[in-house]
Parts: sequence; structure tokens; C-alpha cells
Amino acid sequence: MRLLICLSGIPVLAISTVLALHNYNELMVGSAQRAATAIARLDLQFRHDTDRLRSALETIGGMGLTPEQIGHALRLAETMSGQRYCFLGILDNDGQVIQTVSPPGSGCQNIGVTEPAPSFQGTLLEAVQEDGNPDSKGTFLRITVPALFLSIPETRGYLVGILKLSRKAAYLANSAGWQAFSDESNPLQAWLINQDGTLSSVCTDCRWVPPAPAVVHQLQQKLEASEGSVVSMPTSEGGYALGAIAGGTDILVATQRTPREADALRTMILEISALMVLLVSGLIGVTLAANIVLVWPLRRLTYSVQKWQMEGVFDARITRAMPLELQRLGQAFTRATRRLSRHEARLNKAMAHQELLMREIHHRVKNNLQIVASLLNLQASRISHPEVRAEFALARDRVRALATLHKTLYAEDRLDSLDMASFLRELCEQTLHVAGEGETGR
Repeated sequence: MRLLICLSGIPVLAISTVLALHNYNELMVGSAQRAATAIARLDLQFRHDTDRLRSALETIGGMGLTPEQIGHALRLAETMSGQRYCFLGILDNDGQVIQTVSPPGSGCQNIGVTEPAPSFQGTLLEAVQEDGNPDSKGTFLRITVPALFLSIPETRGYLVGILKLSRKAAYLANSAGWQAFSDESNPLQAWLINQDGTLSSVCTDCRWVPPAPAVVHQLQQKLEASEGSVVSMPTSEGGYALGAIAGGTDILVATQRTPREADALRTMILEISALMVLLVSGLIGVTLAANIVLVWPLRRLTYSVQKWQMEGVFDARITRAMPLELQRLGQAFTRATRRLSRHEARLNKAMAHQELLMREIHHRVKNNLQIVASLLNLQASRISHPEVRAEFALARDRVRALATLHKTLYAEDRLDSLDMASFLRELCEQTLHVAGEGETGR
């Protein structure tokens, strides 16, 4: 009974477990999806800045201006961008710097130098990693565009623009286009993956702890095997996503579980715990109710039946406080036992009457055999012929032997056995007595 009750709770437990795992998986996947969404937003911002800088450099480089005019145009582009560019410069055909434009204190002049000298005809995008002073520390995107200078004779050179990919925390929190890092409800951490496999934090002064190399390697393998441009991986504390941004640089974004997700997880755990408590309480309650309503009454009923088997008395009063079904069962059993008792009483009475009749019959048979033996003995005493008298005596002895056998056979009211010793002793005594010899004869 208890096993069946416990087994009945397995479907409910299985359904609740599946729902809980589904909700937990959605929470886990949600963090990873937010990381993938952040990569898409960052890629959009990087592409916007990169395309704008490249378009400006290509436009200025193709206008056929003098180096002084190009410098003025670069300063105008820097001003219009809100000093977003770290470095703008003019290089001659040998790669030597002619003129530079950069915000005050940017410290990006060394990044603008190309070594070896450029020798290409189209636009070149390069990701550059510098570990110099705190201002130049970080990751940069360098764009080099061929340019035609208006001079006598006409010369060619290059325009270089440096776009800083890594920023300080204050810039990320307040600059337009970087809202992914300023959303307090969705804290993000991001690292750019260099060509040598090292990680460079997008925030230069945030002291973010980079993920384990095994996590980065696993994400890179997933990205190589995936047909998409972004892959994600949920973890117990949040999620990771890896994808490419403008210029082909890979970026790794980590998200932490938001307060809403943490509250949802705690709520889910509380709901599962409450469900388990309710389920266990329900099973315990059902078990106790089954014991009170069914098991214990059945045990009392079984005890009464066993008592009836041993003593022949069934107490029907024990079913008065039981459920209706058990009361009806007890009433039916009471009627059956009463009928059985009456039937047994009739059988016992019939058996007693039959036994009395059998005893009367046996007694009369014994008396009749004794009468026959006496008549034969009386008739033999009246016959004078010796041979005839001997025949009568033989018949008398046979009748007496039958009487003795009948007496011995039915003395103990058993027909399946015979006390031969007692029968033969009495038969011999009768025979010797008839022959005129005593008990101690030969």
C-alpha cells in the first residue's frame, strides 16, 4: 500500500523535475544569449566607427589636396567625431610622418608608425596591441589609406587613422554607442583576442579577471565548427560568447547573472523545495489516512477473523467505527459466520443422532447374535443324536465367534482397526469353556 502511494507521486515528481530543469536551462541560456547580443551591439558600434573613419580617410586621400590642406581636413574630421580617433596622420611614400592630428594626451603617435614601410595600393586594416604607458595601453585598430598629394611634382603617400578599441571605464560608461557596458542591469566584461592568443580587456582600468584558457579554447572550437559568426556557452554563474567584430578581431564577452535572473533562480529553487515539501507532506498524509481508514481497520478485521477461527466467536462490533465499505464487509461476514454456525450445529446434531442410531443397531445386533447362540445351544441340548448335536454346537460356536467379533469391533467405535489380541483371547476362552476346559488348560 505504501509502495503504491509512493509510486503514485513519481509522475508528479518527474513533471516538476522536467519543468525545473527547463526553467533552469532557460536561465542559463539567457545569460549566454545576452552575451551574444552584446557582441552584435559591439560589432555594430565598431563597424560604425571603422566605416566612418575609413570613409573619411579615403575621401580626403582622393581629393588631391596638399599635405597642409589634408592636415586641416583631418583636424576637421577629428573635431566632428568628438575626438573619437586616437591618431590621424599623413605619411610620405617611405612611411615617414609628415603631419599628425591627435587629441591632447592620447599617446598614440608611436602606434601610427608603420614598420616596415607600407607598400600596398588599397585600404589596410590592422589590429595593433601596445603595452606602453597607461594612455597607450590597450588594443587599437589602424587604418592605412593610399593618398595623392597635390605638389610639384605630384607625390603619393598614406593617410593613417587609429581607432582605439579598448577604453577606460569612465569612457565606456558615459560615451554614446557603448551602452552595453553602462547597463547596470546587464553587467558585461569583454576581452579582445590577440593574434598570439592572449586576451586584452576592452576596459583598460577595470581589472577584469579573464576566463580560463580552457573556456576560450572551447569557444574557439565551437566557432570553427559553427556556421554562424557568434557562439555562446552558458555557465553556472552567467555565460560566455565569442564572435568577430569589425576588422576581423575576435571578442570574448562574459555576462553575469542579473539580479532578476538570480531572483528567478532563487524563486525557482523555493518553488521546487515547496513542491517537494508539499509532495512529501501529501504522501505522508495519504499514507496516514490510508492507515487510519483502510489498513488499521483491515488489521482489526483480520484479527477478529483469526479469533473466530480459534474460538468460534466473531465480534461484529469492531466494524461500527470503520468506513461504510468495511462495515458492509463485516456485516456480510457476520451473516456468513452465523449461517455457518447454524449449519455446524445442525450437522453436529445429525451426527449425534446418527451415532445414537448406530449404537442402538450394534447393541441389537449383538443381542440378536446372543439370542441365536442361546437358541442353538438350547436346541442342541434336546437332540440325542451325537452328530447332529455336534453340528448344532459348531453353529452355536460360530455365532458366538461372530458376536465376540462384533463386540470387539464396535467396542471403541472404530471400524478401521481391530484389537486382535483381545479378540483372540476372548474367543479362545469361549472355545475352551465350551470344550469343558478352564482358562489355565493346556
